[in-house]
Amino acid sequence: MQNLTPEVFIPPYNTLPPETIAWFPPSWLLTLIVLLTIGFVLYLIVAMYRYRQHIQLRNHARRELANIFLQQDSLQGANQILKRLAIAYYGEHIKPLNGQQWTEFLLHSLGRHHAPFNPVAELLVASIYREDIAYSQAAHQACLHWVKYGIPRFNWLLCRPAKPEVYHV
Repeated sequence: MQNLTPEVFIPPYNTLPPETIAWFPPSWLLTLIVLLTIGFVLYLIVAMYRYRQHIQLRNHARRELANIFLQQDSLQGANQILKRLAIAYYGEHIKPLNGQQWTEFLLHSLGRHHAPFNPVAELLVASIYREDIAYSQAAHQACLHWVKYGIPRFNWLLCRPAKPEVYHV
């Protein structure tokens, strides 16, 4: 007959029992990866929210310009929309600009994309003093061109519009 006594396991001297091992943090590397992932997701949420705000102003200006064009309104309304958009993106120091300074600001903010806007720039200055200047197809395309290229681009690193240096008095 065999020996029916159970064998008892006696662990070696330097072994830890499973109950004494902590379940978290499993490692410093995994903790770092989890924290970086949470931070990146939070950054993406904030960046997308601010980008949508940035684009919303531009899209609203496009809709207003389209309404002015459909209503056969004057160029003065388009000039006011561009002025509001410039103040929203470039700051309050744009408010006092008028005449030649306003034209230079519009052309300078376009940078290298200013060629299609040149013919309409002088009409915008004249529209401040004369309400009878019609908002034509060419003026509409030029104003949409400024809305597309005149506002600063969105800086994804800082989560805000990049403020390029523009000429102002």
